[in-house]
Amino acid sequence: ALKSNDLAEAESLISKLEKVEVTTLYEGALDGFIKGAYAAAKGDYEGVRRAYSGALALNEGQGFLTDGQVSGIMLGLMQAEMATGHLRAAVETWSSLKTKLTDEQLLKKLETQVAEIESLIASDGATSVRGTITGGYSFFYKLSKQSFALSKVDGLLAEVKLFCEKGSVAFPVTEDIIYTVKKDLGKCSMYVVGDPASSFDIIDGA
Repeated sequence: ALKSNDLAEAESLISKLEKVEVTTLYEGALDGFIKGAYAAAKGDYEGVRRAYSGALALNEGQGFLTDGQVSGIMLGLMQAEMATGHLRAAVETWSSLKTKLTDEQLLKKLETQVAEIESLIASDGATSVRGTITGGYSFFYKLSKQSFALSKVDGLLAEVKLFCEKGSVAFPVTEDIIYTVKKDLGKCSMYVVGDPASSFDIIDGA
């Protein structure tokens, strides 16, 4: 259905797939692969990001997916991360993807995109990501800078959990407060925990 660009048929198949209980890592990886491809066909970059990152995590060290599938997923994931503002995540995906690509033209194109992202991360300017909490009660984001704030909250948020290279901390959410992360903690990732369907802006570098 996806190859023929029949989105109506693909949506019907996805609906049936969602009713099937995923019981193994292999099924989970395949489920993410299929849902990511469907999201890509719809132009749903956030759906691609969630599905493909999950598929790669489940495939890690298992080899459920072929090398070609992994490369394709990484490429789609990187583009989705850039489109949704997950800049550090996109750079980290690129570091794994670049060793798998052989198309010199594509490599040069992606290198240019990554250079632009790295320049943006290194700048003093802030970037914004719109997050929405799904059924897992949390939203994951890799911070690019040493400060952040949560703004335009719609729904109920409980706390932020920061996991850094040299420590972790959790604290209640306060909207429009700027939080600063000490440099000696290293790179940090965050989980925003709250009720499903709650949405908010993460201001990275606030």
